[in-house]
Amino acid sequence: MCDLCNYNSNNINNAVLTVCNNCYSADNHNMITKTDAMNKYVLKANDLTNVRHLSRNNQYRKTTYLYLIKDIEHIAVQKHGSVEKMTENMNEKVIKAKKKMEDKQKEY
Repeated sequence: MCDLCNYNSNNINNAVLTVCNNCYSADNHNMITKTDAMNKYVLKANDLTNVRHLSRNNQYRKTTYLYLIKDIEHIAVQKHGSVEKMTENMNEKVIKAKKKMEDKQKEY
């Protein structure tokens, strides 16, 4: 049984994530890495501690954690309080990053 095909947000804190080959091989548009999830959705590592995920070893012999985007969005909405607040926090993070880059460029 695939957790994406039969999505249920009540199973987010399940220890095991099961994804069928069709969902996994769909260019991973359904999945996101831990780093990308934290950056894009303004989450901390401890927000993802109990969220179901797949662990894969990458070419550098490090473990990559893959999460369902639906699960990450659900966790982010819970953390931020609403979709609007989540979107606002995500936009603020992007603006801060752009400002930081502009400030670095001005230094040189």
